[in-house]
Amino acid sequence: MVDSNYDWGQDLDALEASWAALTTANGGKPPHLLYYGFLDPEFMYRMPLAESSLKGFMGRTWKLSQGNDKYKTWVDSFGTIRDTTVGSISALQLDPFGIDMERFRSGRLPNRIGNCFWLTLPDQTSENTADPQPFQL
Repeated sequence: MVDSNYDWGQDLDALEASWAALTTANGGKPPHLLYYGFLDPEFMYRMPLAESSLKGFMGRTWKLSQGNDKYKTWVDSFGTIRDTTVGSISALQLDPFGIDMERFRSGRLPNRIGNCFWLTLPDQTSENTADPQPFQL
């Protein structure tokens, strides 16, 4: 059910409505988005996203069109995300396109937007000992 009926973009409107508050709570920087649907929310909803974001099938297709080196760099960048991140339930559960989402699943899930999106604080490593505060909506 996670990959078909549950997360097909129905909560993107709710996410868009919350995005400005999320950006403000993130110190004015756009948060990372892990979205595993068809549309690219940055393009369709004009939501500014952090560079290391999974922007659905369309966003991945665009990254692939930039060449293998840029695509690999983009995939590797998910391992460096330390900020609070918004993840769709399907992205967090299915490891889309071979991207390992375990560190987001095992991090704290402090809040929820609609039925499909979770705010997540990825596992912290010894190189980043600061304890980020969760967003409060």
